[in-house]
Amino acid sequence: MILFFEGMDNCLKDTTINSLRGILIQPTQVIKCSAPPKSAKNLEDFQKTFFADLFDLVYSQLTKGRNLFLNRAHLGEVVYSPIYRGYSGSWIYELEHQFLEKMSEKERNEVFLILLFDSDVASLITREDGKSFSQRKSDLLENEIQLFKEAFAKSKLEKKIAFDLKDYRNQNSKDKIEIEEILEKILRFIS
Repeated sequence: MILFFEGMDNCLKDTTINSLRGILIQPTQVIKCSAPPKSAKNLEDFQKTFFADLFDLVYSQLTKGRNLFLNRAHLGEVVYSPIYRGYSGSWIYELEHQFLEKMSEKERNEVFLILLFDSDVASLITREDGKSFSQRKSDLLENEIQLFKEAFAKSKLEKKIAFDLKDYRNQNSKDKIEIEEILEKILRFIS
């Protein structure tokens, strides 16, 4: 089983992944993708090579029946590259298509896309840890939200589910998110 976890910074991807790993019986490996190194001569070429290799790696693990969670995988490239790197990153959809073309129907049913985002920009700014590209700038955050939603809709992964964290806020404490409900929905979704 392969789970792609996509979404904005500070939107519970790590927390969700760690919680699911504690619940699932089978061993699960996690790959956390990060921004390309600043030393790369051509960021776009570097990223194309990286993601082509990543999809090959993921496919090889899928055929072995392993559980693999990807934190910040391919859709983040479509979101962050036009805002912060100066290129569209739209080629990611072709790599995704090639990845899916290799698979049998049974294998495609073992690949899931989970999007975690928060449409409440004020809450995102409150949770900002200083490591995000957006650096508490509401216009950048709003753009990221929109681009993640568009990338999610364009993705050809067949099994996908999105969570807007604003819908999971604790009624008594707006700063607390009800992760248990999200986990329950994910577990039903992947079973």
